[in-house]
Amino acid sequence: MNWNHSSKLINKKSYISAIITLSLLMIISGLLTIIIPSGKYINDTFVYIEKEPYPIWRWFLAPLEVLIHGNSIAIIMIIIFLLLVGGSIASLKEAKILQFLIMRLSEKFSENKKTLILVLCFIFMSLGACLGIFEEIIPLIPFIVLLSWSLGWDTLMGLGLSLVSCGFGFAAAILNPFTIGVAQTLANVPIFSGALFRVLIFLITYLILVTFLINYSNKLEKEKYSSPVYFQDLICKEKYNVVDYSLLKNNNNFRKAVENFLFYMMLMLIIIILPFFIVFFSNYTLILISINILVASITTCYQTEMPLRDIFIIILKGMLALSPAILLILMASSINYIITTGGILHTLIFYCSNAISSAPPILSILLIYLIVLVLNFFISSGSAKAFLIIPLLVPLAEIIGVEKQLAILAFQFGDGFSNILYPTNAVLLISLGLSNVSYSTWFKWLIKLQLLMLLITSLILCIAYFIGYK
Repeated sequence: MNWNHSSKLINKKSYISAIITLSLLMIISGLLTIIIPSGKYINDTFVYIEKEPYPIWRWFLAPLEVLIHGNSIAIIMIIIFLLLVGGSIASLKEAKILQFLIMRLSEKFSENKKTLILVLCFIFMSLGACLGIFEEIIPLIPFIVLLSWSLGWDTLMGLGLSLVSCGFGFAAAILNPFTIGVAQTLANVPIFSGALFRVLIFLITYLILVTFLINYSNKLEKEKYSSPVYFQDLICKEKYNVVDYSLLKNNNNFRKAVENFLFYMMLMLIIIILPFFIVFFSNYTLILISINILVASITTCYQTEMPLRDIFIIILKGMLALSPAILLILMASSINYIITTGGILHTLIFYCSNAISSAPPILSILLIYLIVLVLNFFISSGSAKAFLIIPLLVPLAEIIGVEKQLAILAFQFGDGFSNILYPTNAVLLISLGLSNVSYSTWFKWLIKLQLLMLLITSLILCIAYFIGYK
């Protein structure tokens, strides 16, 4: 069998499948703008407004319109981030820097694989839970995937240790400034109050996730063919198994290149953490990370005696390899744009508010959870959702006897876990693109864990209501 041809075929099928899925979601969003009346909240009061024509042809132009209207700056920054990171990682792989570092790390943990799972899972969950980090970990994903390969696991295991861990930490957050911080401020609740109960939630989530990952790693170690991405990984691994690492280790220039790369990685961690202490930098984190990893790749590869011309050609090829993902990001972003431009977003929130106000307290808190889950499909930004619905939902929650803190916890759950499941989330699309995993494969692998967390978090909300969490 021609493995290279098969690889391209798999990628093409995955890409077309993603395009079809997002196209259907765009059409459904457009149809909703026809069916549902337009409305708007004015001074916290909902009023129906005259529906402005939103022609069908604009549904299909929405991926282009998002670059001009709406949250265009953020989308452009994500695209630049994707291209720079993709190009940089391609050059670092070509210089064998990533492979060398992963080889050294795998040597240290080859006899303690389960310990590595516990440590990596805790680190990535803590980044999400305490610092609100999510998209910033994208440059680290290829490292963890390579590490997963070197330990006999697969790409999905690498994504589980990085993307899933960070996403679950973001959802089971303790001090997340972008969801908990913003929501509590809008609800006039003391900032980061109720943290002790959230620590317990974090630990429960951690135990569930590490159990899932350890069980999956055991399955792979017993039967490597059980991996859903076995053949895809086999093709990719061929590129990394032809290096004499002992020669690289004794090469003075290569050793300096590794030290240079590690310096820039430390600098990247500082950039990631800095906005938590200096809010000003929060708007520039992605750009700073992109520039940092680009400079790191150029200087590191140059120190390995790779010609500058070759470095830039490889970076350009890496960018081009990921450029198809740009269309997916634009299509995913256009779904929210269609709903908003069609004037039905506030109407949907109004319908949901009515459902909450007429339900018993215990059911209302679960409805809040469900509403945020649905909204997260269209609006992936936790802060944006908080500004949109917290001022509306919290007063309703108080009227029906639900504590503000509990409503915020339901918001936190609804915003977080589905970030790594919904195909409208740009971070997920980029991560899958970098890892060469199709969305359908990802969905099948993760859905049981997601359903379990949906059940567990619903039970936690019920328990929190009965114990009077506030």
